[in-house]
Amino acid sequence: MKMNRPIIGILYNRPVQKNSECWESSADIIEQVEAIETALARLGNRSVRISFTGDLDNLLVQLRWDKADIVFNLCESANKDPFLVGHPAAILELLQIPFTGSSALAHMLSKDKLLSKQLFIANDIPTPRYTLYDGDSITRPIGLRYPVILKSRFQNSGFGIDQDSICRNATEFTQKAQHFHKCYGSLLVEEYIDGQEFHVSLLGFPDPEILPIGDIDFTEFPTDLHTIVGFNAKQSKFATEFYYRPRLFTDELPLHTTRAMRRTARECFRVFMLRDYGQVNILVDQSQRIYVLEVNANPCLSPDAGFAVAAAQGDKCYPELIYNIIQSVLQRFGKNDTHQAVI
Repeated sequence: MKMNRPIIGILYNRPVQKNSECWESSADIIEQVEAIETALARLGNRSVRISFTGDLDNLLVQLRWDKADIVFNLCESANKDPFLVGHPAAILELLQIPFTGSSALAHMLSKDKLLSKQLFIANDIPTPRYTLYDGDSITRPIGLRYPVILKSRFQNSGFGIDQDSICRNATEFTQKAQHFHKCYGSLLVEEYIDGQEFHVSLLGFPDPEILPIGDIDFTEFPTDLHTIVGFNAKQSKFATEFYYRPRLFTDELPLHTTRAMRRTARECFRVFMLRDYGQVNILVDQSQRIYVLEVNANPCLSPDAGFAVAAAQGDKCYPELIYNIIQSVLQRFGKNDTHQAVI
C-alpha cells in the first residue's frame, strides 16, 4: 500500500430516481461524496468515486481499475434493501480491502431493531420496553403502557415512522398495527416516552472520543404533533417537522445525566462493535432517566448533518473530521499516514 498519499475510493449507493419510494433518504448521498472529495483533496489525497448498485461484477471492475488503497464506505446496504444491510461491508471484508466505519456484523446488529433491543437488555443498557408484532391476532401490546409507537423492525432513516405511528390506546393499536405490518413487515412496538432526544457522536477506534452532545430542540414544534424524529423530520424538506427541530448544544443538563449518557454511549459503541465513528440516540425523560433509542453504525457525513455539526462544535473542521476517520483505518491496519495534513 502506498501509505504516504493513499488513494481513497469513495463507495456509495447510487441515488434512487426522484419521487420513487424513499428517494429523499438517498438524495443527499452525492452531497456527502462531494464533501468528502473536497476534504480529501485538501488533505493531499487523491480520491475516486465507486458507485454500488448491487452489481458485483461492475463493483469488482471498479475496485481493480481504480486500485484504491482504502475505501471510504458510505454504503450500509444494497439498493436501499433493509435485508441487504451490511452486505457492502462484507464484500470489502472478503476482498480484504481496508475500509472506514463499522463491520458487516455491526451494521446488521444495529439496523435490526429486535436484535438491538436484545443486546441492550443483555448488557443492562436502558431502553424503552417493547414487544414484537408479526401480524398475529393480538389486540393489544401485552405488558406495555400506552401510548406506544410502531417501528419497522428492519427499515432505517426513520422510514415508516411518522405521526400516525403513535397509538394512544388499544383501539388505535388494533386499527394501525395490521396496516403498518402490511406496509413494512415485522414491527417493533415500543413504549412512547415523552422527553428530550439527544445524539451522542463518537469518533475514533478503539477508544472513541465523545463529541459535544446534540439536543433535538422541540420547543417550537407544533403542539398538535408528537415530538418524534421520524422520516419527515429526518428526510423530507417538504414536511412541517423538518423545519421545527433545531439542533442545540447546551450544558443545562445535570452533570450526572451527561455522565450517564456519555458512559452509556461508550458501552453501546463497545457492545455493537462500532468502529471509527458512530452515533447513539438517547432519550431523557422528565425524571432524568435515560433510554437508548438506537445505535447508528455509520451516521450521515453531510457537512450539515448531526455528526459533522457535533464535530464542528468540538472545534474539528470538516477536513479534520475526515482525516481522523482515515487515521482510524490506518491505525487499525497497523499503518501510518506519513504525509502532513493541511487543515
